[in-house]
Amino acid sequence: MDVVLIDDNERLRWILTAIVEATGAHVRAFPDGETALADIARLAPDLILQDIEMPGLHGLDLIAEIRARYGASIPVAAVTSRADDGGRAVHQAGFDWVLPKPVSTAAILALLREVRLAKPGNALETSL
Repeated sequence: MDVVLIDDNERLRWILTAIVEATGAHVRAFPDGETALADIARLAPDLILQDIEMPGLHGLDLIAEIRARYGASIPVAAVTSRADDGGRAVHQAGFDWVLPKPVSTAAILALLREVRLAKPGNALETSL
């Protein structure tokens, strides 16, 4: 699984990268939306984890640009402190998931599992 992580907080990028990579996924982390947008097409990520409150290209503008370029083909999760209303406004902006900060390891792992299971060819197998 390939994950793009976009957050201006260096410490949080490091922590989230460590959590995601511990699952065997590959992470490409970016400090801002402008830099990430330039590489998203080339990277073809299975998931984007992004902050909303960032300098430069604001996270709501970033999700609008991602959706304009790629539609819903790339799942995107907001990792944000802006989930006061239960994340409704963030969902309406185009995010598939909202993970409130401080985000828990369990929430990240559950999201990764959900994305992996949703990928074609990764259906749950049941034993008889």
